[in-house]
Amino acid sequence: MALAEQEDVEARLRRELTVDESSYINAVLDEASSLVTEHCGGREFNPIPDAVRIVTSRVAARAFAGNTL
Repeated sequence: MALAEQEDVEARLRRELTVDESSYINAVLDEASSLVTEHCGGREFNPIPDAVRIVTSRVAARAFAGNTL
């Protein structure tokens, strides 16, 4: 389960994703969610705290913005 959504990534980028970016956002969010989950010791979040959603979306946003964030 992704810990953030496309809208969260767009909020971090301060723009909408392109059509091309939208085609693989789910894979990027899955990767970012796996990273955050592992960092948190495999913990499952239900509901997902705002801080977890923000960090996950920021990790995903870096895939689209390089190191500019």
